[in-house]
Amino acid sequence: MTITITTSSISESHCSCKAGVSGTCSHSIGMLYTLIHYKNLGMTEVPSTLACTSMPQQWHKPRGSKISPEPLSAMVFSKPKQTPRKKRPIHSIMPKMRIPDIGAMEVKKLKTDSAAVGTPLSYLLQEEVQLIETTLGGVQMGSMLPYQV
Repeated sequence: MTITITTSSISESHCSCKAGVSGTCSHSIGMLYTLIHYKNLGMTEVPSTLACTSMPQQWHKPRGSKISPEPLSAMVFSKPKQTPRKKRPIHSIMPKMRIPDIGAMEVKKLKTDSAAVGTPLSYLLQEEVQLIETTLGGVQMGSMLPYQV
């Protein structure tokens, strides 16, 4: 590619592509835009291409919080493409029930029950616990149930 610039106009332009014979190919115009960009940035020479090991890694960068979490009961499962026979998407169906409220007396009774002694349940239960409200009712903080409903 050869470009001859005199004063503020292009006097001659040639490129080895088929459209470059006339001097009006997109390669010549792209080269001019790149040179103008380098000039505006104050560069005196074309920057060298950096090796991929000299640049910061690109593959583990988080994309941000573009996808917000939602409960499983709100998700719809269907094929991404249309099929000739329209099938209904899968919706989760939650039963209309609530977890019964458990008071401090029931927790104390369960802790002292001889059948519950030695089970992991006995040391996990607390009288004063923070509850998270779900569609099934209040669930103990730290439980996996709120993530599933």
